[in-house]
Amino acid sequence: MNKSVLLIFLLTFIISCTNGNDNQVFEFIACTEQGAPIEFLKVTEKPTFANGEVIKENAAQYPEMARRNDIEGVVEVSFEITSNGEAHDVYISNGIGGGADETSLSVVQNSQFVPAKFKNNPQCVRTKASVLFELDNPDNVILSLEFND
Repeated sequence: MNKSVLLIFLLTFIISCTNGNDNQVFEFIACTEQGAPIEFLKVTEKPTFANGEVIKENAAQYPEMARRNDIEGVVEVSFEITSNGEAHDVYISNGIGGGADETSLSVVQNSQFVPAKFKNNPQCVRTKASVLFELDNPDNVILSLEFND
């Protein structure tokens, strides 16, 4: 009798631990005040652009100075996506010059985002975006969010 009660208990425990845990959990750097230690935050939904995607085609005009000087490459922008979907504390973490850095800052600052969420509660997280400038395709500057998966 005791073995069957224990077996039922174990099966119930295993089922309860596996049910409802289909959501994947992602880890992001939490928004903190400048100079504060880095904290990590678990979220069940990654942030996206307002349209729900992580890539924004035709995000900006190719800077004329960069075009004239044959400057191309990827600009990395670090920033926070606040719990209301705004970009905050935006800065260039890796630039290429020629006006591409300023263009990248502007396009991120003017983008609207859907914030990261933990169990449907919006969270403020720090993330990065890449802005791709290619001379072969100057009409399509691409902005994409980066995640550490």
